[in-house]
Amino acid sequence: MSRVKLEGLGQDSKKSTRRSTELNLELECAAYAMYFNRALAHDTSLSGILPLDPSGHDLGTKVKDGRLLAAFIKLLPKGQDFDFSGMNMSSNLNPHQIMENDRIVIKACEHVGILLASIGDRDLAEAESHSSVVMGLLWRLILTHMLSKFVAMIQGLPEEERLLLPKKVRELDFSKLKGPGTAEKLIKEILNAVLEDVSSERRISDLSNSVKDGVCYALILKHLDSDLCPMKTLDATKYTDSERVKEVLEAASKLGIETVVHPEDLEKGISHLHFAFALPLIEQIVKRKVLNSKRLRSIPDIERPTTNWWWYLLVLIPIGIAGYLRYRGQNPTK
Repeated sequence: MSRVKLEGLGQDSKKSTRRSTELNLELECAAYAMYFNRALAHDTSLSGILPLDPSGHDLGTKVKDGRLLAAFIKLLPKGQDFDFSGMNMSSNLNPHQIMENDRIVIKACEHVGILLASIGDRDLAEAESHSSVVMGLLWRLILTHMLSKFVAMIQGLPEEERLLLPKKVRELDFSKLKGPGTAEKLIKEILNAVLEDVSSERRISDLSNSVKDGVCYALILKHLDSDLCPMKTLDATKYTDSERVKEVLEAASKLGIETVVHPEDLEKGISHLHFAFALPLIEQIVKRKVLNSKRLRSIPDIERPTTNWWWYLLVLIPIGIAGYLRYRGQNPTK
């Protein structure tokens, strides 16, 4: 947003803390701007609003009249069911029309399941002065969109492919993913299962400090495709966290993982932006899990010894001994 005013920081807050919080907010603005640009790229009703500045500096100005948010809400489950007929879509809106739009947006958010306890239409209309509150709403909208896409991908798989996935994944119900808490739990469970598969002792305890060094992501990407993602920066004696996080994003791009985050976003441990990286990563894990399982199923079964394998030993060992003794010129019957 063009001006950063953060609620909840008192006059006695230390400068370094304030600056760190403001920097994190700026990084989130840039990531959210990129997300909206991608998601709404083909919406012709938003000409003059999109594209947003990649830095996110105009995010507050562009969301405050409600038009961009209304278009985005239509992409969400149940969003198409909401009546947006009262929206004022003109590019030149007066303050009264902006407030009307924002009331409709607030009601639409509640309609799609986003509960709002601390934001009202006036906060949206004055988005640049209430940046932390508005950013919280934008994050909930983006998270809801990411989760709905992920669940739709799972539910869209043919039944025989869904059966190849872990039970917890194939039985995902979007209605039960109520917010960041349940979403984070799901992400951690899936990523930790992969870490367990690669026999790593590392585990993800949160989407912040436990992943900001990039090690867990690097291990997972290498497991997905060690040729495309050799992840040489896992050697902590030669490479820094910054270099590793940079390689993680480069490797993710090679695997076709679309993300809106930058190395600095991950290295700083900004939870929302780790969400934005982890969910597309999980989509790739699921897709490759299905692909690999299908490949294995397509390979003809190789006949293997039965569970009574020791019978083979009882037959083969005497034959081998007898052959050896004959070779030595001895009579094995004596």
